[in-house]
Amino acid sequence: MKKILIVLSNENVANQIILFCKSIKTKCEFDVIIYEKNQSKLELLNLNKLACLLNPNKIIYIKAFPEASYFSFRYNFRLLGYKKNKFYYQKLKNILIKKKMNASNYKMILFSNETINSYLLFKNTSKKYFFAHAPNDILLVNKKNLWSEIKNKIECLINNNIMYNFQKIEKNFNFVSIFSNYSKQKNINEILISPSKFKIFFTRNSKLSHKISNKKIILVDFTLPYKHWDDKYDNETISRYLIYFFNNCLNKILIDKKYLYLIKFKNRIPINIQKKILKKIIKKFPNFQIQILDNSIKKNITIEKLIINLKIIKYYTSFSTSMFYSKILNKNLEIFDYTNAVIEFWDNNLNLIKTRENFENLKLIRKEYFKFAKNI
Repeated sequence: MKKILIVLSNENVANQIILFCKSIKTKCEFDVIIYEKNQSKLELLNLNKLACLLNPNKIIYIKAFPEASYFSFRYNFRLLGYKKNKFYYQKLKNILIKKKMNASNYKMILFSNETINSYLLFKNTSKKYFFAHAPNDILLVNKKNLWSEIKNKIECLINNNIMYNFQKIEKNFNFVSIFSNYSKQKNINEILISPSKFKIFFTRNSKLSHKISNKKIILVDFTLPYKHWDDKYDNETISRYLIYFFNNCLNKILIDKKYLYLIKFKNRIPINIQKKILKKIIKKFPNFQIQILDNSIKKNITIEKLIINLKIIKYYTSFSTSMFYSKILNKNLEIFDYTNAVIEFWDNNLNLIKTRENFENLKLIRKEYFKFAKNI
């Protein structure tokens, strides 16, 4: 019987992995690692419920590991990071030994972007299946010139043999994606997840027990700079952003009073701050029907679950993975993207941003994102 190890940390990816496993025709035994990183108890419970659909032999939880150090010619001093990598590689190995698990004993390992995989997959001979977490896993794969290809191969050779971490290269893993159905750019050893089957599977396993509203809804994914990891934005930056967002985004969104406007914040935004912002919105837009998700249920509800369970006719968001999943789940949904407005704010406040590298990457490939979104 084929033994398969699964690493889960994100519900949307977990749905794809479980769907893929159920399509395997041979008999399999499953073990599951649920990787704990910034999830709420309810999110971990949802991952557990999805994993249980495969009747696994065991489910274990592993706390977050630090990012592995990768060697590159640009940062060759990181070669010294192999000692740190070796420490965490051995730490993970010891954890698995205590759980009576050996990563080398599995025929297949299914995973996504979890940092733990750098250590888990080092010099592992199992067949590896990487599940795309978002479209950028596809769009960031650029064509390289001859020198870049040679450089990349040397870097991968060093990382995969000396640095005690695993680096993906074309021939050492299989690529599994729902997003590649909408892209002309294909990857080697690629397996596609059917969007229609994903929708059926996701809908069946994403019913909400909470009743929010039967009204027609305009959903607003409220982007707010609050924290980057443990580094909090100062109150002046948050206030400046809110003024800009009200004037340049909300003024264009809250127009028709016949709809219910549902405001969705990221889970990391404290509920007291959400309520303060809600009061400001209600004051600025009187006689509109506006609400936020109740604190008791919000951490159990993703954008995708709202799209499936409510009568949402329009969805306003800055760039996020949810805009792609949402369109897959509801072809008739109107999605309005205000990414350019957010980019304009940060272009005028570059000295304040804490995610400069991510921001520059978004600016670089935003046109590709928008083209990609139109294909769904």
